[in-house]
Amino acid sequence: MNPSDAYVVMTSNFVDTIKDVDERAVLVNQALKHLSPTGVDFVVFDPGVSANKREDQGRTLRIASEIVPDKVYAKLDDYGSAKNVSEQVGHSTSARYVLTLMMAEDY
Repeated sequence: MNPSDAYVVMTSNFVDTIKDVDERAVLVNQALKHLSPTGVDFVVFDPGVSANKREDQGRTLRIASEIVPDKVYAKLDDYGSAKNVSEQVGHSTSARYVLTLMMAEDY
């Protein structure tokens, strides 16, 4: 997925837990690399697995990650248009999708 296609949102718990902005950027980039409106729409960064694997009929990808202390979820939502995203976030954006990064307990 092209980074400009998704408006990125991070929960406050995610930001408090993953304090390093470079680590956050790695997670965002990895999520965008794997997410697709017609394929994987949910990524789980999981420190408890040793290899990546698909679940939920291919819609979920569990990624082995050493930079997260606990599971991190990355969820892609289709808002239908950039106008709808703009209305939700309160300013103009060209993104049709919203990528939300959160700790597992935030979901």
